[in-house]
Amino acid sequence: MTPESSIVLDEIKGPQAQREFSALEDEGFSVAPPGRYLDDFPIWDPEHSPSVGTVFRLGAFDRFPKGGGKLVAAAGVRLAELHAPHGPLPVALIGAVATAPDYRGRGLATQLVSLAVKWATE
Repeated sequence: MTPESSIVLDEIKGPQAQREFSALEDEGFSVAPPGRYLDDFPIWDPEHSPSVGTVFRLGAFDRFPKGGGKLVAAAGVRLAELHAPHGPLPVALIGAVATAPDYRGRGLATQLVSLAVKWATE
């Protein structure tokens, strides 16, 4: 089995996956403790999310690392509405894109961003 075949793309949900999301963002953006990426970008923090259905966090999970499944890449999309001069303008913000160092160069972030764009357009 190749390493790529052990990767599953899915929504990031549940307390363990949310903790892994926070840690991956810190690692991906080189945020040293006691700082947190989510402190600077609370738009992606699950604890401060707006209503259900406006934020979607996607992850690439390695099904076969030592110790079980592990989040190895992530991307987020948030639906919002800008107040434009001619009325509301729906927008989608994509961010929090990070990949663990050992998994870079495999196209995981590209796949996650593509899924985020698809979700936002639907």
